[in-house]
Formats: sequence, structure tokens, C-alpha cells
Amino acid sequence: MDKRNVFWPIPNDAITANKNGQLWQNFGYEGYDADIPKWDNWQDAVADEDVTD
Repeated sequence: MDKRNVFWPIPNDAITANKNGQLWQNFGYEGYDADIPKWDNWQDAVADEDVTD
């Protein structure tokens, strides 16, 4: 199964409204960038919740 069939696109309004973090488009949709690092597991995602620039 292609990754595009697993993940829905993230609405652009959600991406632009997310001011306290970075939200990237899912594979297979306009705006996806393979060079942007993605989390591989939920532990990394949770660990990144409190990180701010």
C-alpha cells in the first residue's frame, strides 16, 4: 500500500495556523518535502512537544 493511502493531507489552514511548532505536509501531497526530518515513533514526537525556537 502506498503511503498516500495511509495518511490524509494536512489542511493548509492547519499548517499556517500552527504558530508554536512546525507542521509539515504528508507524503504524496502538495507541500511535502522529503528533506524535512520526520518522527519515526511516538516517543520522539512526545519528546519534541516542549521544544520551541
